[in-house]
Amino acid sequence: MGWAPMKSESVDAKRLVARHRHNERELRQRQVDIRLREMETDIDADNTPIYKTVKHQPENSQKLSTKKVILAALKQRTAIY
Repeated sequence: MGWAPMKSESVDAKRLVARHRHNERELRQRQVDIRLREMETDIDADNTPIYKTVKHQPENSQKLSTKKVILAALKQRTAIY
């Protein structure tokens, strides 16, 4: 027969694991709280960089006129039939 832990050893091991998980959760919560405080400080700071929206395609893009031409051709085609 193999070795089997005594009942008190398994209970102690479970308590140890539970305490470890609890400590990890508390540590993660503290890290989140610290990061949130940092973010709030950054938001409230006057030197917060403001990024301007950049259009990747000019407004007078050729795609728009091509779409209009295709739609107009389709409308004429359906009107003929």
